[in-house]
Amino acid sequence: MATGIVRAFDVGVGDCVFLLLREGDRQFSVMVDCGRMTPEVREWIEKELNRHIDLVVVTHIDGDHVVGVKSVLQEIDGLTVGRILYNCGQQCKVDGPRVDQQQLDALRKDASAPTIYGCSSEVSERQALTLAEVICENESFRKAWENQRESITVDTPVMKLADGFGEIRFLSPEDSALGKLDMEMRRAFNNHFYRKYEGPYQNESTLFELLIRGVKSPYESGGSVATVAAIEATKTELQRLADADISRDGSLSNNASIAFVWSGGDKRILFCGDAWPDVMVHHYLRNAPPIESGFERFEVIKVPHHGSAYNCGDRFWDTFDSQHIFICGRTKDERRPSKECLAKIVTRPTDDGKRILHVTGRSKCVDWIDKENLREEFNFSITEECSYEFEY
Repeated sequence: MATGIVRAFDVGVGDCVFLLLREGDRQFSVMVDCGRMTPEVREWIEKELNRHIDLVVVTHIDGDHVVGVKSVLQEIDGLTVGRILYNCGQQCKVDGPRVDQQQLDALRKDASAPTIYGCSSEVSERQALTLAEVICENESFRKAWENQRESITVDTPVMKLADGFGEIRFLSPEDSALGKLDMEMRRAFNNHFYRKYEGPYQNESTLFELLIRGVKSPYESGGSVATVAAIEATKTELQRLADADISRDGSLSNNASIAFVWSGGDKRILFCGDAWPDVMVHHYLRNAPPIESGFERFEVIKVPHHGSAYNCGDRFWDTFDSQHIFICGRTKDERRPSKECLAKIVTRPTDDGKRILHVTGRSKCVDWIDKENLREEFNFSITEECSYEFEY
């Protein structure tokens, strides 16, 4: 019998999730994003994974998902990687001026490496490199990325993992989301570099990251709709939040996030990145038989966008369910994870036994909902033990 472990780490605002599959003396490891490389993340990679990651999936370009990936690739001696999936300008072929290293360095000052909660505001020269540069400066990592010659989309064929360790099916992004991100890059490109055509530019991926990093999308969504301290956590209040219709579009980069389902035997795990919920639901059901009753059940669900209010729409929670819900990323205020997301999760009926919310750290909203009477009423528990093992 093969076993699997889902392990998430507290990296502040961002995500860092591993799927480790084992059968006998063989194993296959997947790292999904890393917002910050903590000592715990380093130890896991060095000891549990033996400094080898079979598949690195970087769901999208935002700093709270890529900064730690850069550190992992730069700082762990002897690390080997089998394959890297990262959408970064594969579709973007702009006819424009040749961009040299000096111009990239000048642009880097305007789009300095993003900082995330728990990280220093000081940015070193190495930190300021884009993930694309970090990958490409190492021949082994570059070859692992070059296996992805096209952007990952919902139309990417099912990926069979080596040695029978299951398969991956992609539920996001759609071509249209990548197209919007591409248009934003072109707009920023024209603002910085437009002049008479002199030939194709170089370093496409580096330039793409820097330009997207340096612009603020008009589609950025806000945080929690309600404040934590305003209303006491009661059964009535949770039900009101659970029934609220608060869905709206997220940022361009979030909407272009990779989301996927891993399947092995009779078990399935849903990794959402920061993808838009309705897109995942649509493309999951597109190739699946109709759900006759209840919910489509997964062994684990990693919720979208750190449990933000706007990325946990009703359609998602009306379709998907799991006893084990992983919520990665938190802020000190009420924005991540939000009361609305937590309420939608815990108020839903379950016949799988007690629902367990695995959170990578405490927040005001987690504390707000973590009351004995509510845990008993809705049959849930909250734990910071973000590790779950299963057989398949």
